[in-house]
Amino acid sequence: MKHAILKLVTDLDFVSFVNLCDRIEGFKGEWVMDLELFEGRGRVVLWGGVSKEGAAALNALLKAEKIHWESANPLVYIIDGMVPRLPILKRKPPVGGYKKDHWVPVTFRPGPPPRHGAGQKGTT
Repeated sequence: MKHAILKLVTDLDFVSFVNLCDRIEGFKGEWVMDLELFEGRGRVVLWGGVSKEGAAALNALLKAEKIHWESANPLVYIIDGMVPRLPILKRKPPVGGYKKDHWVPVTFRPGPPPRHGAGQKGTT
């Protein structure tokens, strides 16, 4: 499954969870992928409906920096035809987290995440 995900992300760039669920056999499932920020409070959800194998493959590719995720405009998911029924994360979560789950729309891109500030020269 890792190879199929990497190929899709490399071929298409800006791949949503909807694309992964629709195009990768076995990716769709019952798991929720979230950012583990707060214990016992509302989660910051990336996507619900991922298989255990799909989540493991995606996490392995992210950890190996073969792909990375970036925040996306929610319109990407509207166009793809599926939007979670959760409030959208619009700012940094409060200390201690949210009372309810929030969704952060993301897309996947090939390669490691950009290193902000690396190699940039400041102006004087």
